[in-house]
Amino acid sequence: MEVFRAETGKRLKVSKRLESLGAFKTELEQLSGVSISSQILITSAGIQLRDDIDIKNERIFLFNRELLDSKPAINLESLNERLNLEPSIIASITTLATERAQYSSTLNNLNISDECGTYANLFQKNHSQGQSFIKAAAIHTELCERLYQEQRVQLIALDVALSNLDSHCRSVVEVHEIFNTLSEKEISKQDMLIKSLPIDIEILRNISVHPELLKSAGIS
Repeated sequence: MEVFRAETGKRLKVSKRLESLGAFKTELEQLSGVSISSQILITSAGIQLRDDIDIKNERIFLFNRELLDSKPAINLESLNERLNLEPSIIASITTLATERAQYSSTLNNLNISDECGTYANLFQKNHSQGQSFIKAAAIHTELCERLYQEQRVQLIALDVALSNLDSHCRSVVEVHEIFNTLSEKEISKQDMLIKSLPIDIEILRNISVHPELLKSAGIS
């Protein structure tokens, strides 16, 4: 089972053994800070989580209900993550070129041993700077990969939410169509009754009532 926070794409590490959906939601509240009443749990199939759904082999997305409001009570800035980037590397190629020129100008005054030491020192500086570039690039590459994966999860979560919304819309449309069909039948029935009303009134006028019934009703 995999659980992701839909708004950030981050994975939540939950316990492998879960006794009930209630216990699962309680653990999610502790991990994410999203209260149980605000949790919306949707599977990768777009189905909202219920007690009768086996969650062991599901990919689940946790949505915060409060963030779905048009005017969320939560500050959205709280979802922003401050990235820890490597400090800037001051790579002054001009300085290195200047050093090379300085070393070259003094080579004529150096013996072989000093000359080798000078180049070795210059090489060490270039090597150290190159390693700094490689380290920073590796860390930033790893960071970019993580951000890419998190954004990919967010995209999947949006698709899941749209799938769930689509199923709700279909349910509403189906209920509306059933209601519309019944309404049309009832309207048709009432329309026929209204159209037949003059005929029914005329029939009632022509019906003879027994004099004793009129007398008992006080009608003369």
